[in-house]
Amino acid sequence: MTLRLSALEVRRKRFHLGPVDLCVPSGTFLSILGESGAGKSTLLQTLAGLITPDAGRIFLDGNDITDVPPEDRPSTFCQQDSLLFPVFRVIDNLAFALVAKGMNRNQARELAAKRAADFRIPRDLLSAWAETVSGGEARRIALGRAFLKEDYRAAYLDEITSNLDGENKRAVAKLTLDLFLESSSIFLFVCHEPALALEMASAAISAGRHGLVAVMKAGKLLEMDAPQEIYLNPKSLYTARLFGDVSVLDLDGRQELSSQIFRAFPSPIENCTVGVRPEDAVFYAAEAPDGAFSVASRLLRTWFVGSVTKVEVETPCGNLIATAARQTNFAPGTTGQISLSRLLFFRAGANR
Repeated sequence: MTLRLSALEVRRKRFHLGPVDLCVPSGTFLSILGESGAGKSTLLQTLAGLITPDAGRIFLDGNDITDVPPEDRPSTFCQQDSLLFPVFRVIDNLAFALVAKGMNRNQARELAAKRAADFRIPRDLLSAWAETVSGGEARRIALGRAFLKEDYRAAYLDEITSNLDGENKRAVAKLTLDLFLESSSIFLFVCHEPALALEMASAAISAGRHGLVAVMKAGKLLEMDAPQEIYLNPKSLYTARLFGDVSVLDLDGRQELSSQIFRAFPSPIENCTVGVRPEDAVFYAAEAPDGAFSVASRLLRTWFVGSVTKVEVETPCGNLIATAARQTNFAPGTTGQISLSRLLFFRAGANR
């Protein structure tokens, strides 16, 4: 089973999605990242049949489903706005999709009650009115409603962890992963949190399944790869910066320093932009460790972020964001060295 998109496009007055070409094999968890307005939600709504594409085709399991109505597609869809029916009790919200598909209402309610625990929904909540539940409960109910439909071959999940507190976010993420591992279906998971996107795709791989991360920008699919590969070897500065701070080394007119850096870190790309993440640039107030490639630096500012202390330093190749060698509040103006352990290389023109 494969989900395949061929030159898919959606054209609006102020937005253009695509053309998107994509192939996702069976049993894959695909996390999709991108800034607001990148087209992530539009893509999922098009796959679910809620938006009609202006060009291109959608194939699932070899069948062209582009023109198939949403209710007849072998897929399920859940979005950030739980969209529960406030005049229904929780159990009837859970059973709604089954009843809409023709199942007897009592049978649907019985199945919903039987499976409620699978979605972390307490039995005593089933009789509550939907308008009385919390945000985390509403999200789990929406997931339950989507996944009571058992004949799906693809699941489209649009920011279902957004606007939840830490505990509820973790609970919904774990429930989503459990549902994925219990099936052989394809899951497309849109989120705004890079760490969560990496975590979910990596967890799928750890469980012996496929896990990928895709990045979108301005309606385009920029790149898609395994979570570790897209973090360690992003193809663009835009993708790299989605996952955190990346400083660009200013090597213009610095031939000697540039030569030293490229000898220490051979680039697979000619005419490239060079970047470095804070964890790969460590500030030492004294000498850097023997054998490390280092450059002179002067500390400009520091800030504590929990697990590390970050610093901004002035170097011969520009200002860099780095980490301090120890959890120490160095005074601005402290001189030392930055030890570089790994660099990122981007092709010219792939920096935005």
